[in-house]
This record gives sequence, structure tokens and C-alpha cells, in this order.
Amino acid sequence: MSSILLNSGRRVDPFNLGADYLSINDLVKPLPKLCRYSGQPDCHYSVAEHTVHLINIVPAGLKRAAALHDLNEGLTNDLPHPFKAALPDFVKFEKMVQRQIFTWFEEPWENMVLLEDWDRRICADEMLQIFPAPYVLEGREPFGIKVEGWEWREAEEKIRNAFKFLGLL
Repeated sequence: MSSILLNSGRRVDPFNLGADYLSINDLVKPLPKLCRYSGQPDCHYSVAEHTVHLINIVPAGLKRAAALHDLNEGLTNDLPHPFKAALPDFVKFEKMVQRQIFTWFEEPWENMVLLEDWDRRICADEMLQIFPAPYVLEGREPFGIKVEGWEWREAEEKIRNAFKFLGLL
């Protein structure tokens, strides 16, 4: 069996996931330490901070989906878009993990699709602020969120609070 060692000390087979193998804590724990954009920004901008900002701007009916939308990265990590384009098997696996997470939390997969524009627009905000020369994401209007570059402990506290507020923790 291939497995991933989790912070909790348990091992999980990423190709045979079950709700009894993986807890939401296992998935949330790494997000404050995972830096978006392959670690290239001038500041540490975590998946957790991105997720909290997204939760705060989407309509009420999409908040749980926003909380769950990158939760798979707590297990799979992330790859930049050019690699994903070249590695369709990874994208397929990542989507399978994400669908499983949505199923565990009884979140309709359609909400993941509805989040896509929100997620891309928040990327426009992020790229304008976290790269030395402002990068404009063509065709996406930024929301105006402020990237703060939370230290990982602050990011962990904020994402956990958001998940508790949404009834996910």
C-alpha cells in the first residue's frame, strides 16, 4: 500500500480514501504552511489565507464550498497551472480527491463550478499585490481584497475559526 504520513501520525492511502481514514483536521493542518504560487511571491501567502478571503467574499450559499475548494491541497499539495496542463493524471486525481471531500460534507459539486469565477477573480487581487511587478490577470476583475501575508500560526487560527463558524470543524 502506498501511503502518506499525516501530522496526526496516521497513514492514509491517497488512492483509497474513506471518511474514516481522513479527518478534516488532517486536511486543514497543512494549509497555513502551504504557500501559493509555488512560493514565488515576495511574502508568504498561504492557501489558508486565500481560502479565508474567498469565504469572506462569496455569497452565503457558496461559503462552505469556498472553505472546501482547496482542501484537497492538504493532501495533494498543488502544482502550477503549466504542470497541471502537462499532467492530466494528476488533475484527474486531484479532482477525484476534491469530489470525495465535497461528498463527505454533502456539498453539491455544482457549487465548485459556481466558485470558479470567484476563485479566479481573487487570484487577480493576489497577483496584483504579492509579486514585485504587479501582474494583471487578463479578463478578471479584482475584488479589492487585501493580502496580508499572515504568519502560519495566525493563518491556522483564522482558517480554523472560519471552518468552525461554517460548522465544518
